Amino acid sequence: MKRREFLVAAAGAAGLASASKLWAQGSKLDRVAVMSQNFDRILKPGAGPAPDAARTLDLLDLPQAIADRFNVHRLELQHAHFLSTDAAYLKDLRDRLAKAKSQIVQINVEFQTSNVSAAGFSARAQAIDLTKQWIDHAESLGCPRVMVNQGSLATDARQNAIDALKVLGEYGKAHKVTLTVSNRDDGVPPPPPPPPPAPPPQAPAGAAAAGAAGRGRAGGGGGGQASPPAPPATWQAVVDVINAAGIAATPDIGNFPNETERAAGLHALIPLSGGIIHCPNDPAKYNLANAIKIAKDARYTGIYSIETAGSASDPFAATRSVLDEVLKTI
Repeated sequence: MKRREFLVAAAGAAGLASASKLWAQGSKLDRVAVMSQNFDRILKPGAGPAPDAARTLDLLDLPQAIADRFNVHRLELQHAHFLSTDAAYLKDLRDRLAKAKSQIVQINVEFQTSNVSAAGFSARAQAIDLTKQWIDHAESLGCPRVMVNQGSLATDARQNAIDALKVLGEYGKAHKVTLTVSNRDDGVPPPPPPPPPAPPPQAPAGAAAAGAAGRGRAGGGGGGQASPPAPPATWQAVVDVINAAGIAATPDIGNFPNETERAAGLHALIPLSGGIIHCPNDPAKYNLANAIKIAKDARYTGIYSIETAGSASDPFAATRSVLDEVLKTI
């Protein structure tokens, strides 16, 4: 073979290898999503001046920013990051997604004390109503999943939670939206409640009788220490509730108390997945590659959603770091 022909052939082979490598990475990128939670520190909070100069990113610009920086076209959004749910705003978001050739693959809703494990009927009813609204929003955005915070799933609240999740699961099915819940027990106990407020100033002696006849301080005060928050449900409880309610899981690799529980929990949760696994990375606590191998061994074919702490000083760099680790393994 002549030298020129050899060089042309070698260049062609190198080009083919390079193209194959890019194709392989591209196919992997089709299986990852990026969470808006990662950018919580820099997302704009709404109209008016931002509370700090770091908040420069508009949610409407996030799809294009993720596509441009990472060549990723799937997003998982927190409901609190939407600046509006008006029809015009949702249309703007759909238009931005279409321009970036992107899709929302899950919306995560967090309603604080209004969740399906709440002790009060009104709080549970509010959680159901609010979640139904977000299922409607997901449908309008072409998003196939909504993840709810299921609360503590405490023993005395579990059946109420199952009943509520059944209602929401059926509502989701009617709108082609899968309802999911996630494991949240990372072994760290919830923080204690704040101390009670200081007692009011001593009332004058002549007012004691009048005070005793009244209704007491606003809010029904007892002044005692608030009850400590219930710990998050174990992954075993989450599995039981998923099976009982007929809904799906969003397994979270990071949310287990130890490595033994992580392996057992992932083996149980991945077959119940609705098509997304949350992938944070904390090498001091666990091996991300080992966790992903469990998913691969289970023939998981869904999406790996890149999760970082929303407080990272450089959210794009933090996201890139986890994304690179995931792409090495999947």
